[in-house]
Amino acid sequence: MPMPPTPPIPPTPPGAPGAAPMPPMPPIPGVHTLRFEHSGLGKGTTTSLGTKTFDGVKAEGKQTTWTIPAGQVGNRAPINVTSETWYSPDLQVTMYTRYNDPRTGESIYRLAAIKRAEPSPDLFKVPADYRVKGKRAEEKR
Repeated sequence: MPMPPTPPIPPTPPGAPGAAPMPPMPPIPGVHTLRFEHSGLGKGTTTSLGTKTFDGVKAEGKQTTWTIPAGQVGNRAPINVTSETWYSPDLQVTMYTRYNDPRTGESIYRLAAIKRAEPSPDLFKVPADYRVKGKRAEEKR
């Protein structure tokens, strides 16, 4: 007589007692590099880097470092993961970021070619040869 099927075992959430440690995941091709994968590394240690000027724009910097203890992900020595961010309160944008994880490499983003002048009014003019086509345009005639 055949054995009855074994009921499924629910998955154990990561970090639960008895759960196997989650191995590091390689980056997925095509995923934007600014989507940093530091979740799960804990809080980290954040320090202020003061202010710095990028192309004439003042930015405030901070650096966060996470340390993965030896043996946690199969590593012999501790691994330091760092994230450096420079934000301009004046423009309300991130000017520069550098994310370094020895397991996946370094990612750098820098905002460049900043033009703070008014845009040309010609960019907002309707071209002289522009014509509205369609049913609504015919109704207005």
